[in-house]
Amino acid sequence: MPPLPAKLPEGLQDNHHAVSAYNICLQLQKSIQEEIDKKDSERKDIDKKDDEIRRNIISCRILGYLIHFVTQEIFSCKDNESFVALGQTYYNFYIKAFRSNKGRTPAPSSHPSRRSFDNLKDIIGGTLVEAPQSHVNAKANALIRDNFRCVVTRRYDDNSVRQNKELEEIYKSDPHSMTAETQCAHIFAESTNANIAPGSDKRDCATGVLAVLKRFGFTKIEEDLNGRNVHRLENVMTLEPSVHSSFDKLKIWFIATNVENRYKVTGTHEFMLRQYPEYVTFSTPDPIKLPVPSPTYLAIHAACAQVAHLSGASEYIDKFDRDMEDGTTLDHGGGSAELLEDAIWGLGASGHEVII
Repeated sequence: MPPLPAKLPEGLQDNHHAVSAYNICLQLQKSIQEEIDKKDSERKDIDKKDDEIRRNIISCRILGYLIHFVTQEIFSCKDNESFVALGQTYYNFYIKAFRSNKGRTPAPSSHPSRRSFDNLKDIIGGTLVEAPQSHVNAKANALIRDNFRCVVTRRYDDNSVRQNKELEEIYKSDPHSMTAETQCAHIFAESTNANIAPGSDKRDCATGVLAVLKRFGFTKIEEDLNGRNVHRLENVMTLEPSVHSSFDKLKIWFIATNVENRYKVTGTHEFMLRQYPEYVTFSTPDPIKLPVPSPTYLAIHAACAQVAHLSGASEYIDKFDRDMEDGTTLDHGGGSAELLEDAIWGLGASGHEVII
């Protein structure tokens, strides 16, 4: 969990407001770190209060790394408590919104009973849907656009190869080609804006996510992804399950290059990237009917992933996930309150209705 850099990038060092806001982050980080160091030196066991302190420094660092976007909001905070609360807002409705993309396992690439086709023209004509209105339709269209392959590993979708004779022949002609199960990966979660009833837990989460994005200047996101528009092709791509999981967990992301639709595959750890190509290029046989993933959506995801990694938020969420898997009962003394709170928020963000 690296600390904030000592200075802002050169482009912001002449901005008095940005420098002043960033100095607030640095000062609070120093204060919280001194408290952590003191407790560590006393070799005390970590209790609920200590864990809260570590959460506070993560919130502080989230704001530091997002300084380009939240300068004015920092100045609106009247005390340390409201400052930490602001950081928690971004933790909940920015980082965790992407990390909870997805509490459900997406459906396989196709149903076993789906009929076979002799050639690619037939499969495209038989499955292509204008303006996909469901996960299944989005998956079918994304497969066609992505040439029936994972956009990162380039492995062919297993079901598509087995159900299309022409595609099977193409696959057999390349001795180095491989197949795999693929999934429809959403850049923005299906729960981000899916006609959620006012007043529900899911609506509260979605509203919070959209509010944060509007603060960053992305005012059209709500309109673009309204309701079933979340399944638009600009928001989906074909990925293998392991790649999909890493993308959803913000462990890998795509950085735009000077070449249109070409991205550098980047991640939290160098060893993870060994299994992926250095670059990914999105292409389409029809830019109008089958548009490629949105550069804006991918840029927002990449920014979130980098902030989550550098601030230590991803590491903290990983720990929370492990605690949820290991925990079998709640602490009657209240020690599990934070765990329960995060679990309830996560269910709401991932599209599950929460009833208490």
